Amino acid sequence: MAYRRRLYTASLVICIASLIVPACASADFGRCCMQSAREQLTTLQVLPWIACGINRTSQDEPNPFVNSTMAWCFQNCPGFQLSNFNQWSDLLTTFIVPAFAQLLLCPVGSGGEDEDEQEEGEEVDERRGEKEKVEVSQDKLSTTTSGAKEVSGQNSGSVKSVKDTTKKKRVRHTITYLVSEYINLLGDPASAISACFYQLWRDFIYVWQMTRKEPLGTFKEHVRGFAILAGQTTLQRTKGDLKKLDVIISEVDAMVSLVRGAILTTPKSLGEKATNTTPTTPKTLSEKPADTAVNTSTSQPAGSGEISPAPADKTTTSAQPPDVEKRATTPNSPGTKKLEDVQTAYDNSQLRHELESTIEMLLKAKTDFVNGIVIPVVLTFAGTAAGFYNAYTVLGDRDKGYSLAFGVFFAWLLVLSVVSNCYATTVNPTLLEGSLNSLLLFCSRAHPAPPRAAANFRLRVIPFRKRIPAFAMWNHWVKGMTADAPPPDSTPLPSFNVAFFAKFLALQTAGWLCVSVFTACAALIAYNTPTIGMGCRAFTFLLYTFLSLVLAVLLVVREAAAHVQAPAHPRALHVLCHTLRYLYAFLSLANALVLVGGTTFHLVGLFRSCRCQLLFGGKESLVVLSTGTALDVERARTYWISVGYVAFTVAWGFCAVAVAGREFISLHLTNHFLGAGGG
Repeated sequence: MAYRRRLYTASLVICIASLIVPACASADFGRCCMQSAREQLTTLQVLPWIACGINRTSQDEPNPFVNSTMAWCFQNCPGFQLSNFNQWSDLLTTFIVPAFAQLLLCPVGSGGEDEDEQEEGEEVDERRGEKEKVEVSQDKLSTTTSGAKEVSGQNSGSVKSVKDTTKKKRVRHTITYLVSEYINLLGDPASAISACFYQLWRDFIYVWQMTRKEPLGTFKEHVRGFAILAGQTTLQRTKGDLKKLDVIISEVDAMVSLVRGAILTTPKSLGEKATNTTPTTPKTLSEKPADTAVNTSTSQPAGSGEISPAPADKTTTSAQPPDVEKRATTPNSPGTKKLEDVQTAYDNSQLRHELESTIEMLLKAKTDFVNGIVIPVVLTFAGTAAGFYNAYTVLGDRDKGYSLAFGVFFAWLLVLSVVSNCYATTVNPTLLEGSLNSLLLFCSRAHPAPPRAAANFRLRVIPFRKRIPAFAMWNHWVKGMTADAPPPDSTPLPSFNVAFFAKFLALQTAGWLCVSVFTACAALIAYNTPTIGMGCRAFTFLLYTFLSLVLAVLLVVREAAAHVQAPAHPRALHVLCHTLRYLYAFLSLANALVLVGGTTFHLVGLFRSCRCQLLFGGKESLVVLSTGTALDVERARTYWISVGYVAFTVAWGFCAVAVAGREFISLHLTNHFLGAGGG
């Protein structure tokens, strides 16, 4: 598997490198403008260096309009012109650096899924191999004291070597994961924005229901509180087919039976004993106290955070009879008790105390308002103010117009960085996972016969593109927890039907429309600078918009294919799912390269060429060679400034809505779980 990933990476690098071709940086458009002005001297009636504004420090009067045909430009001004310091530093410091800071503020999850499991398995294998070597050495040298010392030295050295190797693997894996997820975020911005806004809306609805429909401290209220906390997580397999990442609804129903059964059967002693399992620092479930009665296996990967079944002296997964799953859903089992019985038992259960403590800890540990929201907003506001001031100061300067266009192009990152830090649980992913998995571990220990599926899963923080299906899973879980009885096994999968995917598509389209507002405004500015027509910059913005739409729709198709049930053609469905997965990854990388590559080309100066002024123009098409003309000033007033105002006003509006939602959610959750008498 690792060899295959390296092969794919090497192939990708070779393909990208093959696209790199040499370019000629010999163009000087100031010289070209004067050459064209000499040829038009009788028409312009102005000296060439005056017509082209060479060495001119004042812009009180616009320069004459000097143009040429595309064929003349190709002949006399081949190649491109490198950007000078003022041209690239203005855009870099005003818009790109704040955009990069906003990108890093966006949470992208806690790590890879099946790759993480594989690395943990490799770590266990290495430890087992070293242990066997040490045991063999101990058998041979156990008769002498010196031999024992040698074995001890070998043991400590091997353990240190394994730790160093594991640490390096995890560092490499973390870097690879973060880079790949940020690439996916840049390549598919519509999915990220739609997921963030939908999560904010879902948290708002849950809090509204808690305050309007349910009295304080009830079972339903705490179920919704847990769903709010777990909104950015999903169930992940720790056993079985790790490559099968999609969780089916029947497995979510098993989690419903697990929690409801734990509420009705939690012994007081077990609850008191489990009080120490609630983490107060970022821990994973593997860091269990020594006195916990959890059944662990020597083959379990360290740090896997697996939700283990009940103790061996009570009930174990391996010793369960085939009908153990049915016992959890029989009429006399805890999972099918009336909701009133569950709520009464919950009010007096230790699980309530555990959940309230976890909610209180996560609410206190969430990202600070200043660090998560104020800093990116202030950075962007300062950059935007500087950009508009420069555009006003030198009205008609094309470089300022280009900088403003790219600033508008990156404005969606401001929206994403603010909205992604406005929902209820913007905390460290490790802390969130450890806290939630500790609750499920508590339920697994308390349940008399935990469902087998519950022992094979853990909660994992996931990136933006996977969260809308996860929200459907948690919505199904809330309905199952607050119903009179969990749905039977024969119930169809209502959460992943046609209505869900239609809603998913509508959300993706809304996210794309949010992104397209900024990309369209950037394209409009670039379209009118300097030659009116489709240039390289405008084409880059529109290409990015189009690929973002394709990826937004493709994600819905990919998710639908993953949930299609076609027992007659399993092989064809498997091939289709893998094809869609690799196609999505390829297009996401390509779109990220469009954004990063287009920005880099502009900074370097590759877009300062004859062809990039009018990308699809013919040989007789006219291109503008002079700068600071009356047309530039008129376009700056009509398009550059006004369109920039519209784009950033929309961005500030989105941010204001997100911050208002954050304050509503935070205020009510604080009053419920942190206020006097709350919870």
